[in-house]
Amino acid sequence: MEYPGILSSLYNGMAIVSELAEESELLTGLRSDRFQLTILAHPVSDSDLYCQPCGSEHLYISVIAAHPAALYEKKGVTFREMDGETFLMNAHIGLWNQITRRNMPHSKLILQSDTEALLEVINASTLPSFATDLTLRVLPKRVNRVNIPFTDDDATMRYYCACRKEREFFRPWFELLTDICRTD
Repeated sequence: MEYPGILSSLYNGMAIVSELAEESELLTGLRSDRFQLTILAHPVSDSDLYCQPCGSEHLYISVIAAHPAALYEKKGVTFREMDGETFLMNAHIGLWNQITRRNMPHSKLILQSDTEALLEVINASTLPSFATDLTLRVLPKRVNRVNIPFTDDDATMRYYCACRKEREFFRPWFELLTDICRTD
């Protein structure tokens, strides 16, 4: 889901700026009007804030066809099965970084800051990497890769959009999210 593009078309003429930050910083910024909208990994219960679901994302392992997970045509893998592997990974993936480190403590993660460079390395390497259903839709196709979903509960992240309740201005946005999330 490309939220900045949808927001730009809905609020033509407004500058849309996104920022990746810790949840506490996002909520503080929302309450102080530094941010007008935030997207979080769980709903917030705050009498001053309005919050609703806005989508989800699922984690995959992306491997070459000769990788054991691909050879056996597995329909899914677990974090436990993949723990100990060395992975190529984007350095700026927010909560996915914490989730993969927590669930695969014996794995080595080779981090790359630039997404374009990471995709080049992935396409030239035999090392596994991570993908999500979202990145598989919006980023260039990975060459000679098989993408297999993780089956663990932690491999699905649900997102929630929040704003201050008095921001009636965002009512069309939240109505659109309601329609979008019906098909998620």
